[in-house]
Amino acid sequence: MSAAPHPPHSRPRRRRAVWALGALLLVAAIGGYVVRVGRPPLPPALATVYPIPRDLPPFVLVDQAGARFDRGSLAGHYTLLFLGFTQCPDVCPATLATLAAAYRAMPASGRPAVVMVSVDPAHDTPAALAAFVPRFDPAFVGAVGDAAALQPLAAALGAYYAPGSADGATRVQHSGAVFLIDPRSAVAAVYTTLPAPAALAADVARLTGTGGI
Repeated sequence: MSAAPHPPHSRPRRRRAVWALGALLLVAAIGGYVVRVGRPPLPPALATVYPIPRDLPPFVLVDQAGARFDRGSLAGHYTLLFLGFTQCPDVCPATLATLAAAYRAMPASGRPAVVMVSVDPAHDTPAALAAFVPRFDPAFVGAVGDAAALQPLAAALGAYYAPGSADGATRVQHSGAVFLIDPRSAVAAVYTTLPAPAALAADVARLTGTGGI
C-alpha cells in the first residue's frame, strides 16, 4: 500500500520553515563574525598567571608604623608584593618607581596595595622602611620580620634571597619578581620582569577585573 500523499498546502509551509531556519543560521554566523572582527581576543597577560592561586602560609611581620602585618593584612583586596631592602642600589628603587607610576595610572577605585617586604632585617627597622618606601607613594607599605617569618613566606612565593657578597659590596641578593596577591591572600600571578608602567597598569586592571580593561 503506498503512503498517502501530503496535502498540497504542507509543502509551502515546509519550505518556509526551511528558509526561516537557514536565515537564522546565516544571521548567527554573520553576528559571530562581526563579534570576532569587531572585538579581537585580548592578548596574553604580561604576568605568569597561576591556574590555581597558591595559598600563602601564616606569617607575622611588622610594618613601617610598627603595626602587625600578617596574612590577614593581605585579605580582602589585591596586592602587588615584592622582596627588597632599603639600601638596595638599583633593583628596589627601580621597582618601586615603576610600581608608583603604574599605580598613579590606575583608577583610584581599582588600585591594589603595594608592599615591599624587607629581606634585610638586620638593618631595615620600621623607621628605615618609613623613610624609604613611602617616598615613592604615601600609600605604599614596607614590612619586615626575622628569618623565621621571612623564609616560609619567600618559599611560598617562590622568591629567592640570600646574604650578599663576601666583600660587602652587595648586602643582600634577592629576586626581583613582583607577585600579585589575590583577596584570599593567595599568589595569583607573578611578574618576573616588570613591563612599562602603562602596560603594567592595564595588565593589573585586567587581571583584577578593575578599570574597564
